Amino acid sequence: MKFLGRYSRFAALCLGAAILLGLTGCTGSVKLSNRAIVQAIGVDREQNGYLITLELLDTAGEEGKVNTTQAAGEELSLAFQQAAKRLGKEIFLGDNRLILLGREAVEQKLEETLLYFQSAWHSRPGVAVAAAEGKAADYLKTPEGAAESPADSLSQGLASRKTRPSQCYPHLMGTLRSLMQSEGCGLLPLARLEEGSAGPEGLLDGAAVFSGWQLREVFTQEQKALTSLLQGEPENELFVFPDEQLGEVLCRFYQSRVNIRAELAEQLPVFHITVSLKGRLEASYGARHSGELTDPEVHRWVERLAAEQLEQRLTELVSRLLFEDQADLMELSLLLQRSFPQWWQQHGAEFPGLLQQSGFTLSVSCSVDRLQ
Repeated sequence: MKFLGRYSRFAALCLGAAILLGLTGCTGSVKLSNRAIVQAIGVDREQNGYLITLELLDTAGEEGKVNTTQAAGEELSLAFQQAAKRLGKEIFLGDNRLILLGREAVEQKLEETLLYFQSAWHSRPGVAVAAAEGKAADYLKTPEGAAESPADSLSQGLASRKTRPSQCYPHLMGTLRSLMQSEGCGLLPLARLEEGSAGPEGLLDGAAVFSGWQLREVFTQEQKALTSLLQGEPENELFVFPDEQLGEVLCRFYQSRVNIRAELAEQLPVFHITVSLKGRLEASYGARHSGELTDPEVHRWVERLAAEQLEQRLTELVSRLLFEDQADLMELSLLLQRSFPQWWQQHGAEFPGLLQQSGFTLSVSCSVDRLQ
């Protein structure tokens, strides 16, 4: 029932946002020169509340020029009011491309922050959302001589992603839907700064893992890609499989079929996970002959190699998710509700703590397209 309550709450918020959007036609118009057009927002937590950093389009000066401003407040709404007062303009979020959450904001106020932007009638539901390593404000600083800030490259990278990759949603509405329907369990794309030739650049690298709206850990890019295989939504990520004879074999997986069966053993859940993958062979570094990978016998060995190594990597990942993070990224709670409704009524309140006591088996099969 708690799950249904979360879903109802999310539906109510969506309805409220739709009503507010419908009322906007009755409001007075605002001149462009009186609007502060926000293109990116950084949200950080400080000792006394929030610090927001706004990347603004300069509508009065040089065409395409971007300015930044900062404001603080005990609540997010107060911080935005302070920014509007400082600028002497109305804050407009309709053109915003990115909401970047600093590490402390993610750790302390994730739900509150996302719900604020969801309820703001002029905030875009499709705006990209990501978690930052360190302070979000650092990503909105445009280096001297650079054409764009690190936040600009982040928003472009998120915009190029699929709508729903491995529950690591790149937009506000999808992020909230994922977290609310799974009791605050899910992923956020992770951003980091890397020094480039023209100054710091913003890169997407891995994911922040949440359970119960709490940050559990940070996944590498490969761990995030492995998670997408478990969720049946591969992101066409490249996997490398070392082999003594072939060197490093490179494969991309474009299809994943996941079957999970649950049973109870002494009133504790046991999950049997089967993953069937389809991919394509990219190359092999270190192969003795360039034609080796087109040989049928060698190709079958590559499929067995990939299945064996992925089975090991996925087993380690599932162990981590269940026993350490208690993160239900495979929607196991829904499977238990459907399979054992009476058992769930008695023990559902103990979930996800039950994950630490559960068991699982995992098997992987791979079908890999040959090199042409």
